[in-house]
Amino acid sequence: MTGVKEGYIDFIQDDPDYLAAVPPGVRSAQAAIVEKIRSGELDISGK
Repeated sequence: MTGVKEGYIDFIQDDPDYLAAVPPGVRSAQAAIVEKIRSGELDISGK
């Protein structure tokens, strides 16, 4: 299966619209979750 962990799916975190619309605290929390998925610490496969 390919996804965030493998780099196939990603979350663009530097888009100007995203930066303008999403508060810094939410962006920070999302970045931390994405990093946990990438590292394998957080498994969202549903298995």
